Amino acid sequence: MKITLFIGGLGSGGAEHVITELANYLSAHHTVTILTWSSSNTHYMLSKKVKLISCRSEVKKNLVVRNIESYRNLKKYIKEENTECFVAFLVSTVYFLLSLKKYISSPVIFSVRNYPKEEYGGVVKGFLSHVLLKRADGVVFQTDDQRQCMKYLSKMTYATIPNAVNVPLECIKTKEEIDNVSSKTIMAVGRLSKQKNYRMMILVMSKILKEYPDYQLYIYGEGPEEDRLRKLIVKCHMQEQIHLAGITKQITEKLRKTELFIMTSDYEGISNALIEAMTVGVTVVATDCRGGGARLLIQNGKNGLLIPRRDRQAFEKAVRRVLDDKNLRISLARNAQNIRKDFSKDVIYRKWESFIESVVRLR
Repeated sequence: MKITLFIGGLGSGGAEHVITELANYLSAHHTVTILTWSSSNTHYMLSKKVKLISCRSEVKKNLVVRNIESYRNLKKYIKEENTECFVAFLVSTVYFLLSLKKYISSPVIFSVRNYPKEEYGGVVKGFLSHVLLKRADGVVFQTDDQRQCMKYLSKMTYATIPNAVNVPLECIKTKEEIDNVSSKTIMAVGRLSKQKNYRMMILVMSKILKEYPDYQLYIYGEGPEEDRLRKLIVKCHMQEQIHLAGITKQITEKLRKTELFIMTSDYEGISNALIEAMTVGVTVVATDCRGGGARLLIQNGKNGLLIPRRDRQAFEKAVRRVLDDKNLRISLARNAQNIRKDFSKDVIYRKWESFIESVVRLR
């Protein structure tokens, strides 16, 4: 089967990671192309079997003109390539593709990656969603919470498929390594945006870290909130203990040396960083964010600590509890590793392949 996966770009985000791994898996049995709206630069390792094409015009023009040309290139690709199924990730690319549905003879599937009321909500996006999304032939949700938010798609063929574990076996901690973490490191990973509520994280951790001077917090990611967060760190006088560490391709290696992973998001789909931390064997404290992803992964008190979103007191209490109780920390980390059984790449991407094939057959 000839499959085209469509996304904005292939940067360091979670959706980009998933689409890269999905393409690699599908390319073993199918002809796979990743079509990007903008840049064709890749952050994650892409199989040589996967063809990579960008709609972006190389001519330097203003943004509006470039987007018009990208749209024309997308339309040209649709007409000229004999694709048997399109799979679109992320809001803008989903809208662009479905706006051209009359030119597409093959089925179109889109994937919901975040909390729908944020990702597809609001006045403009809400209107576009009700008009355009119904043109699709199938939809993949990550959680049941996402599906419940989009009941207007109830008649559409759907599948609920979480993210897969993408951690090499050599990066998974042994029991001995979990028991004897020597690095006083706390870690957070994600785009520096309001969605992640890093402001709460920094304010609470500033208070805690003053009492735990041996610990360091590293926040990996880039985004529009970077300047504000740096100023907040300075205001809290925590430049020596809280670090905005940028983007790295060595997340799993850094997780192996980490004692605690924290997440304060207001909403998420399923966080790849959270899955990776748990699989590696790191104790996790995360908010029960809208979208249901953290709740799907964490059994509170057994394989991690789950707290109400935006609850500073609960977050502070949970972090202190973990730092003060080594036995609890070890127990949570060991149990966290068990999620790899249910979220293995073979299991998850086989579900994707089966769903794509079923939608094509129905069409």
